[in-house]
Amino acid sequence: MELYSAGLLSALKFSHELLPLSTAIFLTGLVGFLESREFLSLLINIEVMMLGINFHLITSSVLWGDYRGQAYALCFLAITAAETAVGLGILILLYRVKGKISFNEFSTLRG
Repeated sequence: MELYSAGLLSALKFSHELLPLSTAIFLTGLVGFLESREFLSLLINIEVMMLGINFHLITSSVLWGDYRGQAYALCFLAITAAETAVGLGILILLYRVKGKISFNEFSTLRG
């Protein structure tokens, strides 16, 4: 009886090679987040960081042969969608009130 099948071994090798890619995606979003000064660009970089985290969860889940990483990734996608909806709502509100979008305008929205 064979301990590992050929398909499982190829999946393990492939997922092991994808872990540095998920880390690179996360770090790209982090650098963009730290360097950006525009609100929409910050939202996009947060999404890229969350994509890297989801990619890492799914890849690790395949690597370890456990489904929990994929379940966490699905829950994390729902949270990401809610965060994006709130962020875009704030962005639209800021544009309607002030006519432009900048972080300096957030201090004037105190109610």
